[in-house]
Amino acid sequence: MSAVIQGQFYDTGLPKIDIGICKDVNSLPGSQFRGKGIIDTGFSGFVQIPKSVAIDLQLTPRATTTSMTLADNRTVTRQASFGIALLNGHPEGGMFYLDENFPYILLGMDFLRIFEKTLIISARSTVRLMDNDRLPHVLQRL
Repeated sequence: MSAVIQGQFYDTGLPKIDIGICKDVNSLPGSQFRGKGIIDTGFSGFVQIPKSVAIDLQLTPRATTTSMTLADNRTVTRQASFGIALLNGHPEGGMFYLDENFPYILLGMDFLRIFEKTLIISARSTVRLMDNDRLPHVLQRL
């Protein structure tokens, strides 16, 4: 996988990157959803997707729901399902939280940990995900 992944910002200032989502690696390369994911450092989970995307991909929700505390300290309940996220074509599995109202894909801190990436946002309006093992080299150059 590439050491640096370029992202962009939405007009609202939220950092986004291109990702893919699928049910399992056996369904690749054909059956996958490709879109933009918002990197949300206030979200501790792996990925949150609209429930409509989960239905299209035929993700199977778990029998139980999960409670989550949001950044504003509200507690919400979400259905969850196991799925595969693809970053630059590299697949990693994790827990997907399904939201009936929020139309965007959120990528949380578990996403960064599982893919072993560090989020770098520069003053020049640049969004990058960098391999964790390259971070010391980059910091020396600053």
